[in-house]
Amino acid sequence: MCSNSDCGHHFVLTKNSIGQFKAVLPNAKPAQKAFSGIINEVSPNFIEIYNQAFCAEQMCLDQICGTGYRKALEFLIKDYLIIGIQEESQKVSIKKKFLGQCIQEDVENVRVKEIARRAAWLGNDETHYVRAWEEKDVSALKQLIELTVHWIEDEIASNRLLAEMSEPRK
Repeated sequence: MCSNSDCGHHFVLTKNSIGQFKAVLPNAKPAQKAFSGIINEVSPNFIEIYNQAFCAEQMCLDQICGTGYRKALEFLIKDYLIIGIQEESQKVSIKKKFLGQCIQEDVENVRVKEIARRAAWLGNDETHYVRAWEEKDVSALKQLIELTVHWIEDEIASNRLLAEMSEPRK
């Protein structure tokens, strides 16, 4: 990364056999995962946190990226639950609850609930000393998060279309 605080761009330098810089490869910035407009509406914080974890993973920071993915999941689930709530005290209650408790008590969509529950299990494994799911790794956690995202998108898109087309046209 450029050391100039006004720049901060990433780049790659290569050296030739005698140690001289050979080339500058711009745009060495880690890739970002794109998410739908629905997910951006539901939880822009999820997208930011997920992509920071994804960046860490690309930089081979395998001991910390899972914790980031776990945090991203928490923001996704809590923001998903909050979007339908009008009363501020209920929003505060969701924000204060543990992730597992939110999933178990507040998520109504069975697909979201069951997949997110398992993602939370693996996310917890990424933050604790002893793993409960030793045969699973960060890729399984990411797959569960992607499925959670899918089912949230599916529910929201379906509900929007049903509301737009509540009665047949004559």
